[in-house]
Amino acid sequence: MSISIEEIKKQIKEYRKSQSFICEIKTTTACNMKCTYCYQKEKNNSVIDPEMVESLFDELAVYYDGPLVCCFHGGEPLLALDVIKTVIERQEQKAYFNRIVYTIQSNGTLLTKEILEYFSEKNVSLGLSIDADTDTGNACRRLHSGNSIEGIINSIIPEILKKMRGLSTTCVVTSNNISELENYIVWCYESGVDTVSLNFLRMSQEENSDKNLIPGIDEYIEVTKNLINKLIELNSKGEKKIYIYEISNLVNKILNPYYDSFICNSPCEAGKRIICLNTDGRIDRCDCMGDHPLNTMGYYKKGNLAEILELGKNDDFAVNKENIRECRECEIEKYCPNGCASCNYIYYGKKDIDHPGMMCKWYKEIIPYLIELIDSDINLELLACE
Repeated sequence: MSISIEEIKKQIKEYRKSQSFICEIKTTTACNMKCTYCYQKEKNNSVIDPEMVESLFDELAVYYDGPLVCCFHGGEPLLALDVIKTVIERQEQKAYFNRIVYTIQSNGTLLTKEILEYFSEKNVSLGLSIDADTDTGNACRRLHSGNSIEGIINSIIPEILKKMRGLSTTCVVTSNNISELENYIVWCYESGVDTVSLNFLRMSQEENSDKNLIPGIDEYIEVTKNLINKLIELNSKGEKKIYIYEISNLVNKILNPYYDSFICNSPCEAGKRIICLNTDGRIDRCDCMGDHPLNTMGYYKKGNLAEILELGKNDDFAVNKENIRECRECEIEKYCPNGCASCNYIYYGKKDIDHPGMMCKWYKEIIPYLIELIDSDINLELLACE
């Protein structure tokens, strides 16, 4: 059956309309924790103006006609809960409100039953930042008082599961907690967590580069293989399922090389379908890229968003595999997402973004490992892939 060019164009248009535009809102730079690996440079306790957020989304809804994701970030966004409520309440009056999806990334220490009830009522998805060594005093993340966060998190998770549709956690993988990751996955599974994201540490501040927090790639390869086996073991129990975001994405990429999962992959659409609005009005492509000259797209003023976004369509920012010889010649090229540009920026130096990703060796080991599992006719549900 033949298909016309017009029909193809229509399908492409419909596909693009289904893709979300993610706007990360730096609700506040304030935080009640001290994470030594934190990439948030500004610690001036500034809070974003809800009127600026309202105006930006008014313009974004005209510029982009697909779903809009409003992600409240920080600092710790719950320190500016009144701003979050104001933004949501104002957007509820907008014609484009049914296109907005709300998410919030929090360390969880300020959550209460009342806040969870509000999030549940407003359909705000919650992600918790919890590192793998929560029961060891946490060498990387601690409250100002120095107390472990384990008790706080454990007490609130049952309430989250009662009121929310699901729960995801994010763990920054460092040399301090890499040996605890398997125990962490088990803890998450037993706690009722649905999704775990393991963010291999990207040092975004040069002053942190001497802290030796970046794990060795060889060690992470072995740990990842053990995690995959543990994931299969846990999901074989049949009681519930948990999946590791990065592993699930790779499996989906292997099954379909055209699979589109752009967060922390390359090209990641930063500046095209992802932007970060800072408290001072600065619009960055990505909050992880720090002061890289390609990161800042401009400063938002009422009426100039479309201009900023058009100027931001600069392919020089992305790590394009087609432009890297080692990537073009790699045997797993079609399955490999290459990785985040900010990883290269920090790992190889400011002058070298166009370089095979810092996770290159990890991909070369883990992708074939997953392919062997798939070829063995493993039940893909055990890797929590739909």
